[in-house]
Amino acid sequence: MGEPLTIRVNEPPRSGTFTIRPDKLTTSVFYQARVGATGTDHLVYEVVNASNKVDAYDVTITIREAPKGSTPNSDKPI
Repeated sequence: MGEPLTIRVNEPPRSGTFTIRPDKLTTSVFYQARVGATGTDHLVYEVVNASNKVDAYDVTITIREAPKGSTPNSDKPI
């Protein structure tokens, strides 16, 4: 089993959401841009392990419009 991690978001993204999903063996992080967002987004987060070792991540994301038809059922209203 993986060691426990703590993830701290120091600067949240402005044009989307940053999600942390802990699991039994790993922890995953995901970024999702808001609908209609373009350009770049930026976030900063830290990962702290059980030994208190800190790894910092400064992430810049380029947001591009999805190609037409790349999202299943994107042409159908909800």
